[in-house]
Amino acid sequence: MKTNNFLEKLEKEASLQAKLSTTRIFPSQLDALTSFIGRYPWQFVLVVSGMTAFAIELLRSSVGGGGL
Repeated sequence: MKTNNFLEKLEKEASLQAKLSTTRIFPSQLDALTSFIGRYPWQFVLVVSGMTAFAIELLRSSVGGGGL
């Protein structure tokens, strides 16, 4: 009984994985960007966080709250 239940769950999971591998989340035009993010995730996070911090500081100084 347990083996049957396990095999049914395994079959459902396999069909879900097959469906996920055939459908694209992003268009093919973004393949270079997504593969870069996949190869260098921490570097990407570092650059994005730096750009976000820089943008926040620019917004703060343009609003007038530029002091420490």
